[in-house]
Amino acid sequence: MDDSWTKLAALSQSREEALKNELQELKFNSDCAVVEQLLANHEVQLQSVNLPEDPVEAEEAIAKHAENQKVLASTKERVETIKNAAGEFADKEDVEKRVEKLDNQYAKLVEQSERVEAELRECHDVSSFLRDATEASDWIKEKKLDLESTASHHDEWQKGLVQLSHLQQRCQNHEKTKSDLSTILTYSNKLQ
Repeated sequence: MDDSWTKLAALSQSREEALKNELQELKFNSDCAVVEQLLANHEVQLQSVNLPEDPVEAEEAIAKHAENQKVLASTKERVETIKNAAGEFADKEDVEKRVEKLDNQYAKLVEQSERVEAELRECHDVSSFLRDATEASDWIKEKKLDLESTASHHDEWQKGLVQLSHLQQRCQNHEKTKSDLSTILTYSNKLQ
């Protein structure tokens, strides 16, 4: 009779361990599913970022993207927690594959997020420059008309020429920057 109780106690203990392992696996799978959904949401957000033509809209897009990056960074803790929990499983092969997939997906999103941030900043810089160049061009046209209307504004004419020279240098620098940005965008598009 003692043998029967010992066997029953051993079976009961074995069953308890199996249930604990199954519960642990269910919790692990649930945590993985939550993080996978978070990462999928981040991926959709990154793919839906538009590059605005207005500098103010570009600044707003940069701020919104920075908030999304903070949320993505906070997801790293959950990925690490899952990686640590994976070490507790006896049958680790499937678990390790899932953890590796999560880790790779997170790394890919971080890289994509950094690329989007760079594109947004570049967009802001270019749109700001174009706005400034348009304003400068309008100012030059206005000054040119003013100077043509009066011959006594020789000093202002000289100042205007100096300012025009500075603006021309800025425009030349912009053309080089624009060319470099175009090359970078072309390369970036090829990489995608």
